[in-house]
Amino acid sequence: MSQRLSRAEAFLAKRGESILKDKIFLALAEEFISSHKRTLASFETSGVFEFCKSCGNGPKGGCCLYEAGDWYEVHGLALNMLLGVKMRPNLGGEYCPFLGEGGCILIYRDQFCINFFCEELFSLLGKREIQRLRAVAGKEILAGIRLESYLKRFGD
Repeated sequence: MSQRLSRAEAFLAKRGESILKDKIFLALAEEFISSHKRTLASFETSGVFEFCKSCGNGPKGGCCLYEAGDWYEVHGLALNMLLGVKMRPNLGGEYCPFLGEGGCILIYRDQFCINFFCEELFSLLGKREIQRLRAVAGKEILAGIRLESYLKRFGD
């Protein structure tokens, strides 16, 4: 993880200025942020965050896997930095290194993290609401894939 973060920082030191001036990148980032905000609002309104927070503070300890930190490659980490995330992962914990006090610190997240609903939450919300949330989340996932794919054009 530390190595990938260092590589992401080096990538941004080398290419960050030109990326932030690129009109296509900026338009894709705006589309992604808009989708991300809609996902957050939908999850908040449906009670997803409150449920996950409550579960995470309970005996089960939540669902954010420690291994999830390994899912993020250099461009995904760099993308989060470009979006303003202060990367201070908790590398010694038993949960995802990007799980902060208030939830996930990342803006650009792995699709599993966005689209996962445990059995208990699925039962609470019901199939129709989960489908609605996944439809909203799917737009964020697609916008994020487009944005990261474009970022990769700038090299390693």
